Amino acid sequence: MSAAVRAYFDVQLVDGYKSPVTGETKGATNTISMKTFPDYLFVQVQKFAYSTSDGSMKKLDIDFEVCEQLDLGAYRGNGKLAHEECLPDSAETTGPPPIPAKLRAVANELISMGFGEDASLRAAFVSNGTAEVATNWLMENIEDPHVNEKFVMPSGTPSSSGIDPNMVGAIVEMGFTEHQAKHALKQVTDVAGAIEWLFSNMDNIPVESAETGESSASSAQPEPSATAAAPARHKKYKDGGEKYELIGMISHMGSRPDSGHYVAHMLKEGKWVLFNDEKVALSQDPPKKLAYVYLYKRV
Repeated sequence: MSAAVRAYFDVQLVDGYKSPVTGETKGATNTISMKTFPDYLFVQVQKFAYSTSDGSMKKLDIDFEVCEQLDLGAYRGNGKLAHEECLPDSAETTGPPPIPAKLRAVANELISMGFGEDASLRAAFVSNGTAEVATNWLMENIEDPHVNEKFVMPSGTPSSSGIDPNMVGAIVEMGFTEHQAKHALKQVTDVAGAIEWLFSNMDNIPVESAETGESSASSAQPEPSATAAAPARHKKYKDGGEKYELIGMISHMGSRPDSGHYVAHMLKEGKWVLFNDEKVALSQDPPKKLAYVYLYKRV
């Protein structure tokens, strides 16, 4: 787990990035850090893979050496550093924006399975860079005559009266309603950012009017985008120390991740307890190395 955590927060290369300052395409580097640390932290271990022969999902039997104590202090973000300069807010760029490395990585997985490059990029974009969702979307849309058309990364700022329907469709594919998708795209101009905004701001979306299909707030007066986005910018998040201890996990019984049975273990008063549907019992040997999701609590 220590090595996996380091790799997740390590420097990632963004291929094909074009500088809005110099106009040169020399790539860039990207790092992830944590702005706040929650009271509870879920850690997912991606212990599944897709077969290159038939596209089926397979379970990876890997013993994962788990950290019962987790210190993430090295990964707290501190914002702009003294030696760094922010990119200009508005820079003239030509052509479509570069495809993020996260999307290219998922697309490359699909290409290795035999799918076309443009179809793979489109699936990666629609899924917001989630391999499982991208594969399922591609399987469902493989007969679509447009799926292999040239993929161009969407760009531009949608207005309240003219939002790109393709961007709306991409968000709807992820399970959101059209109303939610349109509202999110008024706050954030790209699909990936709009999806992230939705996950964090579902309570801030105005109720849609059944008569007009518009937000209920806009029936009385036009909805100012800046005002609607204000609650999201001022939302408060809990923050505290960066040290955590393992208190729970979800593990799987079965040969395939899309079948079988999931059970949970929780640490209660110093003892591990198994929760298997309605059955609850003390666990003498909890399968810490075989879990798929781990739950940590701040120390």
